[in-house]
Amino acid sequence: FKMAEEKSNISEGKTASAPDSEELSSKATSLRSVETKDSSSVEVDPEVAAAYAAIYERHDGDIEAIFKELDEDPDKCLRYPPADAETFGRKYAAGFYHLL
Repeated sequence: FKMAEEKSNISEGKTASAPDSEELSSKATSLRSVETKDSSSVEVDPEVAAAYAAIYERHDGDIEAIFKELDEDPDKCLRYPPADAETFGRKYAAGFYHLL
């Protein structure tokens, strides 16, 4: 019923009021707790990371050329460029530069 009332108010040009702290506190207890993972702790095969680092070095860090060889889209890597070959190898092997 409250949702229908809020929709009616919105359609009439009225705005809904923000919840007060008591209402927020009562709802907070129903939220689920989740554990997040640190993406920097993703384990990658060091040999795979080294192979990608070698590609980076072979192309002197030219992101466009690297991703052309890998037949991948370089957009994410261009937005978040790696500091060096080792970083590129580790991040690429971990899937950091793959588009979803």
